[in-house]
Amino acid sequence: QWIRFPRVVCRTWVHHNGRQPVVLMGDAAHTAHFSIGSGTKLALEDAIKLAEVLNRPGLSRAAALEEYQAERTVEV
Repeated sequence: QWIRFPRVVCRTWVHHNGRQPVVLMGDAAHTAHFSIGSGTKLALEDAIKLAEVLNRPGLSRAAALEEYQAERTVEV
């Protein structure tokens, strides 16, 4: 029964709140049932990817955030 749960999809994982963007990670970004317990693992993998793209030379912050979402958008 737990396998059937609503899938929530956000068009964008980034919200620009003034100067600093708010970025979704882990359970906030990926649809997964809480009983699987994958939220922490997903959040750590998301944080690693976000740090990687933000530190790529020659990539603007906006482009890095777009690339983060493109690379981490996976079917869970």
